[in-house]
Amino acid sequence: MRHIGSVYAGTPLDLPVPSDTPDGYSVQATLLLSLTHSMCLAQATADQLLARAIEQAKHIGMCSDDFPKATQEFDPVLAESWRRTWWMLYVTHLNYAVIRRDYTTNLNGADYDVALPCEEEEYTMMAQVIPLSRVSIQDYNNQELTLQDSSFSSFSHFIDATEVFVSILRNSFRLDSVFKAKDLVENDEATIAAWYLMLPHGKRRLVHDPGMSGSCRVDYLMFQAHMMMSTCLAYIHRPLSDLHYHVAESMSSCGSPPPPLPAGTTDILDRRVHLHKLLQAVRTQNQNLIALPLGSLQLSPFTICMIACCTIAHLVAYMSVLAPDDAKVARSRIRICIGTLTSYATVWPRATKVLRELKSIASVLLQNSPGSTQLSATPLSLMMGGQQATPLDMQTPESSSAFEKSFGLEDIPLADWSQLPPLV
Repeated sequence: MRHIGSVYAGTPLDLPVPSDTPDGYSVQATLLLSLTHSMCLAQATADQLLARAIEQAKHIGMCSDDFPKATQEFDPVLAESWRRTWWMLYVTHLNYAVIRRDYTTNLNGADYDVALPCEEEEYTMMAQVIPLSRVSIQDYNNQELTLQDSSFSSFSHFIDATEVFVSILRNSFRLDSVFKAKDLVENDEATIAAWYLMLPHGKRRLVHDPGMSGSCRVDYLMFQAHMMMSTCLAYIHRPLSDLHYHVAESMSSCGSPPPPLPAGTTDILDRRVHLHKLLQAVRTQNQNLIALPLGSLQLSPFTICMIACCTIAHLVAYMSVLAPDDAKVARSRIRICIGTLTSYATVWPRATKVLRELKSIASVLLQNSPGSTQLSATPLSLMMGGQQATPLDMQTPESSSAFEKSFGLEDIPLADWSQLPPLV
């Protein structure tokens, strides 16, 4: 923790030498260091650190429920901390697959019997209310088939949402034909609907009434879960919609919802239905941001790319398919997303980079229609050297580089952050 703090103080301390005998605390420290490197644009190092943390956790048995049970009787708070550490390792592993955009994972939550974390309120109340009887991931996965009613914490729903998130984003790039796409989209929609339907009523709200403190309480885990579901819907509906792809989208390190499949393969009405669902998903995600109380935007840096991906789709829609009145509302919603990313950029270099990319994409889209706030509802294209831009599925690194150079965007400057020391 001292090392992480020293990075932001501008005088980084040397990393401590890893212990030959890891314990739960060293696992937590390695996980935190990994997260810091990831959000400071050192993803390769972050991946190495996370792999080390997972290896340490497995070595000491943290992936088994016997590990927290060993301390449950005399220190239930510490036992809960160990459970949360393991599951945070798991969801971080999944989120890194999204950040890398390879969607490759090698951990399966169902393979481990660590009990699911309790509610945040129970944990913050310390030993007074932490429940002794616990539910497992297997209990969660079979909840609709059992006669006994069980309640599951926000962390449990968050774990499930993260698994769905990675799976659906992976599937969205496998839509190589309309027939396959329709089946896959229907299956993915069913998965998302099932997740929503299994939520208790209280988990469907992001902000709860003021408690004894007199301030609104945000369920930040459910906030992340709802943000992931909206992003999933945007990704699965764009390929079957008529929201055209703009080559400028390739500049985003977060990516954007995949482009529509070739025109003529589905009827216009069907494509409009998917466009409506895509825009509804983007608006829902934006509404999640609006629902947050002022000052609570810094909830999780993992939401940075979720916001960016949907905002890119919203920008293209704003420029190309929305009616004037709808475009005016969309502009305000886009500003909310930009403002949120600006807030993240005060802390995280990754947000600084993503924000600059997003503004550069918007600038290119505006340049494509000088003096106008909207483009015509025709396929968006960009002229480079008198030739039409290469479609997404035909792009090469050279064509993307030429595109960026033609607009002076090949070197997007980042905030002046202290460099993290190399991994030892």
